[in-house]
Amino acid sequence: MDFTSFVKLCVVDERANAIKLETLHTYWHKHVAWCWKNDLHAGIMAHWGSGKSAGLVVPLPAWLLGMNPNLRIKVVCSSTELARERVEAVKNLITSPMYQQVFPHIKPGPSWKASEFTVYRAGQMTDQSLQAKGVFGKGVGKRADILIFDDVVDQLNAIVPEQRKKVREFVSNTWLSRLTAGGKVLWISTPWNTDDATYHIMRRPNWCFLVQKVAEDLSRLEQEVHGGRPDYPR
Repeated sequence: MDFTSFVKLCVVDERANAIKLETLHTYWHKHVAWCWKNDLHAGIMAHWGSGKSAGLVVPLPAWLLGMNPNLRIKVVCSSTELARERVEAVKNLITSPMYQQVFPHIKPGPSWKASEFTVYRAGQMTDQSLQAKGVFGKGVGKRADILIFDDVVDQLNAIVPEQRKKVREFVSNTWLSRLTAGGKVLWISTPWNTDDATYHIMRRPNWCFLVQKVAEDLSRLEQEVHGGRPDYPR
């Protein structure tokens, strides 16, 4: 099952209704799939409140683990509290009846904590299946096959030059250093300051960013691609 079909089938809103995917959401899915297929790290910059967490950050780890239970995934947020919320949401999705119909082999493992968990898998792996931390969090842990940065840059750490620098350093020296060879990265952000970590990451090689600007009533969507290749699906 592809990721978009999985989201439509298994993800619900706060009223337990099937989540409604807009065109911009399906573009995110296509963008990440294309980037990872072409060995590029994927970046998405979209406006606040566009559903980045519900439509991408939470279901993506659940789907990835369903496809490969041996993965080690880390989600990094601006704060530890936000990171824990992401883990809790993923745990709720994994234990939901519809998810279990799609991926019946995925069961809670021996570690099922507030900020990290494992699922049952083959072999003797002890690494967490999913671990979530604040960007400045302690105990970064072991290696990661997939890193998801979810709004690491926020309004508070974007307005202070020293904080912007600190975020950039932690992302590069601490978190990206944990990525295994051939590992994949997704960076999700809201535009804040042209000197923040997002804009620095965007200028690096081996990254491809989809930048979206959406009208408040969702009637108009403008997109730019930074770092794409000629075969990028326009």
